[in-house]
Amino acid sequence: LQNKTEAEIYELLCQAVGFRRSYATTTDTDFDFALNIATHLAHLNPREPRYRIWLADLRFIQNYLRALEQWDGSLRQMLTLSAQVAQLMHLEEKHSRLRGARVYYHILNDVRYAVHANVWRASTANP
Repeated sequence: LQNKTEAEIYELLCQAVGFRRSYATTTDTDFDFALNIATHLAHLNPREPRYRIWLADLRFIQNYLRALEQWDGSLRQMLTLSAQVAQLMHLEEKHSRLRGARVYYHILNDVRYAVHANVWRASTANP
């Protein structure tokens, strides 16, 4: 990112939350990459409020993904995760406006799942 302008880096952030692979029909995301870019932008220009907004929002999404990955099957945790889905949908709308193009936050379309899910074990009980 050293040789990129702030506008180019912001465009990369927008692409990280909504891109289409040439062989796919879905819109994918890369939330981890987007969070790193937002962190960089917030350090690059701390006076720009939209970078702080993206940073806070992407941290929420990353925390949601981690909680989803660690779900223990309990009803209590499921209710918490379900309640956070409304916030995720709100962020989808908000980021569509900030980006100027529609994004779709279908968690299983995130690159962490879309590319790597086939190598993750569902359970550690049966290696």
